[in-house]
Amino acid sequence: MTAKYNKYMVAFDNDGTMSDTLHLWEDVNAAAAKHLGLYYEPLLGLNIYLGNTRNVAWGKSMDEQKDIYWNRFCPAAYQMWESDTWLGRIELFPGIKDVLIKLNEIGFAIGVVTSSSTMRVTYPLARNEILDLVRDIISCHDMGLKDKPDIAGIQQLAQNNNVGPENIIYIGDTVGDIRMAKAFGSMSVGIGYGGYNAAEKVIAEKPDAMIHTIAEIPKIPDIITNIVEVHAGR
Repeated sequence: MTAKYNKYMVAFDNDGTMSDTLHLWEDVNAAAAKHLGLYYEPLLGLNIYLGNTRNVAWGKSMDEQKDIYWNRFCPAAYQMWESDTWLGRIELFPGIKDVLIKLNEIGFAIGVVTSSSTMRVTYPLARNEILDLVRDIISCHDMGLKDKPDIAGIQQLAQNNNVGPENIIYIGDTVGDIRMAKAFGSMSVGIGYGGYNAAEKVIAEKPDAMIHTIAEIPKIPDIITNIVEVHAGR
């Protein structure tokens, strides 16, 4: 353990950064729609969310569609995500386990700030026997905090762990992740393999570093230490 890194915290996003969940969303959405007796096609929910009026499968008007989407479909999908069946299907990206172990050995504290539920974080970590390496998990969903890019989640993490914004390195795969980190005055690492946002959009936010592919995941500890050294030398 290196004492000089003890004052720093590496904070991860979950979906698309630590956990490989994008491919599960369509399965969950389809199951939720079937449970409710609703017609389902890929991206139907997204089109309703965006106000695409060509999809009228859930109602005669956009208002009706949005009412069903928010008040029936979304609660059903989230409830399914919280079941053992779906939680048990969440897997960490290859290499993430070793990255957390290495960061802990170096001396970094580890945290999570996520839009999703706490259980979506804890299940795969516990299954891989590394949950104890994570000091704090901030679920904006569970805690009723404003979602990223609002700084509420990372601010709560900082307060809980008595760490300054300048000593947090946030790792995430969306535009909102990087904007949140920058708005809070923290360092950031962009992820290009998560799938929730196109990599070029994340790059455009100018994070301190970028992990483009799953094959680069083992480089994260070295990238983090390099970022810290660069910032410390300014």
